[in-house]
Amino acid sequence: ARHGKLLGVNRPFLYEVVDTVVHENEGHYPELRERQAYITKVIRVEEENFSKTIDGGMKIFDQLLAEHKEKGETTFSGADAFKLYDTYGFPIDLTMEMAADEGLSVDEGAFQKLMKEQSDLQPIVDTYTEYKKNKETIQDSLSLLEEEKDEDMREMLKEELSDAKKRVEELEKELKILLLPKDPN
Repeated sequence: ARHGKLLGVNRPFLYEVVDTVVHENEGHYPELRERQAYITKVIRVEEENFSKTIDGGMKIFDQLLAEHKEKGETTFSGADAFKLYDTYGFPIDLTMEMAADEGLSVDEGAFQKLMKEQSDLQPIVDTYTEYKKNKETIQDSLSLLEEEKDEDMREMLKEELSDAKKRVEELEKELKILLLPKDPN
């Protein structure tokens, strides 16, 4: 998307090569011709979405770049590169390329450190997300149970409630373990 813009192409364009790709490969993959309209649509939608990501990221990059230049820095911080990647979906290789175009390097070490920290936290985030989901299931089941008259449905709700309560207890134990301070050695 950025390279297209640099060439003056400010619209999705990759989807336009689908016909050529299908023509060149349909002998080995005849299903390509059958699915060409779908493939074209998916590529166009993905390209439009990626373009929005890139456009938004480039605006944020420009703001962050201006701050670094204002301070006279020659290195684009790993924290800012991580923010672009993690919050806005902006690829690190594009951040590095754009920083280099402006005469700055990117603190890759700090970026990688933040990536590792995020990776280390992911099990906690996943467990907590599941915990919240099961707590909601408990609330929903209790509400439905109060209103439900059909005995078979009530039994199903009771079973769902019991399963969710057990899972919440398991997840609480997991979270306690995950949240224990790590030995720095």
